[in-house]
Amino acid sequence: GGSTNDNISGKAVLQYAATDDVMTYVSYTRGYKGPAFNVFFNHTAPNNAVPIDEETSNAYEVGIKSRLFDNRAQINLALFQADYDSWKKWNEATIRELRAMQAEDGHIGQSDHGLAYSTSMSLLALALNYRFLPIYER
Repeated sequence: GGSTNDNISGKAVLQYAATDDVMTYVSYTRGYKGPAFNVFFNHTAPNNAVPIDEETSNAYEVGIKSRLFDNRAQINLALFQADYDSWKKWNEATIRELRAMQAEDGHIGQSDHGLAYSTSMSLLALALNYRFLPIYER
C-alpha cells in the first residue's frame, strides 16, 4: 500500500524576563507524524496494506526559570499538556485487540517464539499507556 500527505508544524514561544534572574514563558507547538503501517497487528495480508492515519498534536507549555543565590541554585518549573487524537485511537484499538486475544489462563496471543514472548510483547504495548491492563482482571 501507499500513502501521500503534507502538513505544517512548528513552535511559537513568548518569553518575558521579569528580572535578570527570572524568566517566564508560554509556548504552543504543532507536531506532526506521517502515516505508518501497524506491524504489531497488521502484519498479515490483506491488512498490511492499510496505513495508520497521520497524527497531529497540539502541545501547550507554561513555565518559569530562575537563578538564585548568585547563580548557585536554579529552580525551574514547567506545566504542559499535549493532545494526541491518533494516539488515543491507536491505544484504544490496541487494548481491544489484546483483550480479545487474552486466553483464560492469562496469556496473550500466539507466537513462533512461545507464549511467554507474545504475552511479554503485548504487556509492553499496554505499558505505553499509564492505564496498564493487568492480566489478572480478565
